[in-house]
Amino acid sequence: MRILPLGDLVAIQPCSPPPTTSAGIHYTAKENPHCGKGIVVGHGPGEMNTKGWVYQINFRVGDCVLYDKTDGYNIVDGNIMLKSDKIIAVIDKDMEIE
Repeated sequence: MRILPLGDLVAIQPCSPPPTTSAGIHYTAKENPHCGKGIVVGHGPGEMNTKGWVYQINFRVGDCVLYDKTDGYNIVDGNIMLKSDKIIAVIDKDMEIE
């Protein structure tokens, strides 16, 4: 399924693999309630101001981002729709968040 958000909306697939110990045992870690990590799967052209100018989005599909968990809409297949101003940073895929 292809998702093509409109305006300044961004579709994010949350990535939170279960944490494991060095022995390979899965355990439940305490999650950060304010920010999450995910992969951008689609975004709109950007926000349009009153004069018709479009503010372009500064990340691409496939980028790993840190986003604010306080807003957003759950949609098909567990993806989340957010406004582009809720994206905090573009990060490396290997980076751990606390």
